[in-house]
Amino acid sequence: EYDTSTLKSVQLELLDAHTKQEHFFAAVSHELRTPLNGIIGLSESLLAGPRCDERTRGVLTVIRRSGVRLAGLVNDLLDAVASKRNTLRITHTRITLPEVVSGVVDVLSPLCSDNVRLVNKVTASAPEVLGDGNRVNQIITNLVSNAIKFTERGFISVSAEEEER
Repeated sequence: EYDTSTLKSVQLELLDAHTKQEHFFAAVSHELRTPLNGIIGLSESLLAGPRCDERTRGVLTVIRRSGVRLAGLVNDLLDAVASKRNTLRITHTRITLPEVVSGVVDVLSPLCSDNVRLVNKVTASAPEVLGDGNRVNQIITNLVSNAIKFTERGFISVSAEEEER
């Protein structure tokens, strides 16, 4: 037999802890956005500058894309809170897969060991898809990241093809 007043008290404590956790995630996410936006903005400014050689441009592009990816992760934290509150919004926009995959490959290639090569086989002619760009980027990043983690040698190939209906 349970004491209902004790159960009610524990339930209220859990609810309070959950609410505090959501507020913490939201606060940390907003605090991370400011420096990330600075990194993204500064890298874009340097990329637009006249004195940017090809090697520097490549490094700055990776920095910018990494900043954008981290900003996406921060948004994912906010999405997790929104999801629990049933206020999550999914957008439907046209997504250019070659661009998304190229960005993911550029950011994650440096994480490959010397025995692993990451290959982008998504051609420029790949059709646009309709979906949530952040979610598609997140899914491709997670898949490639896991492939890098579990591949000791060889290559990882990212490809896409259109199926006939």
